Amino acid sequence: MEAAAQLTVVFAAHGAVDFAQLTVAALEALGNPDAPSDVLLRLDLTIDHLLIDEFQDTSVAQFRLVELLTAGWTLGDGRTIFAVGDPMQSIYKFRDAEVRLFLEARAKGRIGTVPVQFIDLARNFRSQGHLVAWANRAFPRILGERNEPWRGAVAFAAAAETHPASGDGPPTLEVVGNRADEAARVVEHVNDAIAAGARDVAILVRARGDLDEILPALRAASVPFAAVELDALGMRQAVLDLLSLTHALLQPADRLASFSVLRAPWCGLVLADLCVVGKHLEYGLANLFKRLDSIEGLSDDGRARVARIANVLAPAFGEQGRVDIADRVRGAWLALGGPATIDDAVDFPAVEDFLALLRAHAAGGDIDDWQALQDELAVRFVTSAEEDSAGCRPNGCRDSRPATERIATGRAASRGHVARRLPERRSRNGGRSCPASPRLARHRVMRFAQGLGYDGFTAVPSDPAGGSDAAVEGAAGTCPLGHRARIEF
Repeated sequence: MEAAAQLTVVFAAHGAVDFAQLTVAALEALGNPDAPSDVLLRLDLTIDHLLIDEFQDTSVAQFRLVELLTAGWTLGDGRTIFAVGDPMQSIYKFRDAEVRLFLEARAKGRIGTVPVQFIDLARNFRSQGHLVAWANRAFPRILGERNEPWRGAVAFAAAAETHPASGDGPPTLEVVGNRADEAARVVEHVNDAIAAGARDVAILVRARGDLDEILPALRAASVPFAAVELDALGMRQAVLDLLSLTHALLQPADRLASFSVLRAPWCGLVLADLCVVGKHLEYGLANLFKRLDSIEGLSDDGRARVARIANVLAPAFGEQGRVDIADRVRGAWLALGGPATIDDAVDFPAVEDFLALLRAHAAGGDIDDWQALQDELAVRFVTSAEEDSAGCRPNGCRDSRPATERIATGRAASRGHVARRLPERRSRNGGRSCPASPRLARHRVMRFAQGLGYDGFTAVPSDPAGGSDAAVEGAAGTCPLGHRARIEF
């Protein structure tokens, strides 16, 4: 009792309550049937019907709330109660759900003082015959043969099939050694189903984490899919790189963000060069750029890479306090050749979502609450263009939270930054990777920049002899902000 009283004091001090306290407060506000409060009398005059969903997961406190709301009802007064549930689906015991309340209401034929008629819906409209038959064989051994309300044990009730068995055969069980092997088998099954003419293929997993290997495997196999609220925005590498770039521009003293910018694919310093420049990052990247010529021990390749991004980021640092941070980051990212470093198509909408989120949190050229931005990145998910046309739909267990609303992205442009051709792309582990295809890189930059408002981009050969290098140039006046940009590879 003392702990409960102290919790009430904490609630009052913070002006907030938890869900359990909401139920307790509602019960206290209603009083009791012998001494009803004004609130209960008013509700008794206005409520004609009650609909209870997921009745099998009702707690004792919630059931008491229903009893109070229906305490004044009399037979024949026209008021009704309608409860829907399935005892076999009761899964919220950890939230004090009592499936016995459902079982007792069915046995007694009443909820509180209100008589109810039990209707058994035994026909399965969701699954084809093979799945229904398999469930009818397997689950009696799992759930048992009789109800034991006080133990929370529920007897299995067989379902009747509505859709005939398909030609795919009964369910199968496959044992694999690890998550990677599991993902490979899933991709095989998906490709087999598509080859057999399936229009939609669903992948059902217990939790989002179970898709960590499956989603990349589907992308690697070029299987389009719709993964709604499954690909966390804050976990995409392109977004993490942009987050580091943003903090490096805003907080020069953040050495970790500066290291991340130098290590990212658009620069790709090796570890030896990072160790050399580390002692010069005390005051941020801008200070490093000023002292670049005097730094000893830096390789020629590393010096060339740092010099390149120094030229690119100089305008972004110079615009501090005068330009919205989202515009600074977007312009710097485009000028660095960020789109050319993206290997996964889903990262393009991820970048757009991040920039929109950055704009929503911007205040006076800065971020009003950095932690709030990171918290929102953790709960937002990538909105992929694949969702509209995908035939494969991975899905986790049902999430009771409301769907995250996507922030509308604005169409704006870079502020004339110039990106020179990267000497060579590097992988994140420091090893050299194949140079990005100029044609592919050019396509990526044009696609992303046009999406931001550069509708007049044209490919301009930079080699009169017809070499593979090219530049992408926007005609003056085609950008919504009136700026001109030239991006070269």
